[in-house]
Amino acid sequence: MFLPELLIEARNLKVKEGTISGYCVICRRWTEYGHDLKKVFSSNFTMWSYLYSGDCVCEECSILFSDQIYRRHSWVVWKQGFEIIKRKEAKQVLFDPPDPPFFINIIKIGQKQQWIKAIEHVAYSRDFYWFAHEDYGLVQFVKRKARLMDSIIKKGLEVGLTKTELRGNIKPKTCEKLLKKNCIELLDDIKRFKNNQLWEVLIDVS
Repeated sequence: MFLPELLIEARNLKVKEGTISGYCVICRRWTEYGHDLKKVFSSNFTMWSYLYSGDCVCEECSILFSDQIYRRHSWVVWKQGFEIIKRKEAKQVLFDPPDPPFFINIIKIGQKQQWIKAIEHVAYSRDFYWFAHEDYGLVQFVKRKARLMDSIIKKGLEVGLTKTELRGNIKPKTCEKLLKKNCIELLDDIKRFKNNQLWEVLIDVS
């Protein structure tokens, strides 16, 4: 199942057919009822490099651009429903998603449509799946690994680290404090996960 198909089913959306036949620049599938690119994408669309070569946007993928809700909000979709996610709810949804198939999209400021990269990545497991994040693109979620990362992040915040420091930019004075508190392992863990996409997302939603 492709992401547009899941959204159409979950939200009971009506598909509007176009008049162009060809390959869709989003999902790469052939269609007889595609839409003109200029009519689907606005003049300020910035993600052309994420598109495939093609002739149109198919009638199903065009659904994603018919409502600004998909760009301006974090959301989760599954067969039985669609829900806007508040910032404070994002981590809970990541660790406890709906029954598959589902898909999760998390934004920062609502300018990028990173789910374009995830069109074929509808999740079929609650323990191992892909989700979209506006800053980090398509991110792989592995629950066992995420739980370990989350416990380290919680410990770091408890001892007074900032989110910037958890990302690996630790000040010398902070290192000294952590050493005095016998938190050498915490420093090692932060270095180990530095620049890991899932680590960055979990810091962001903590």
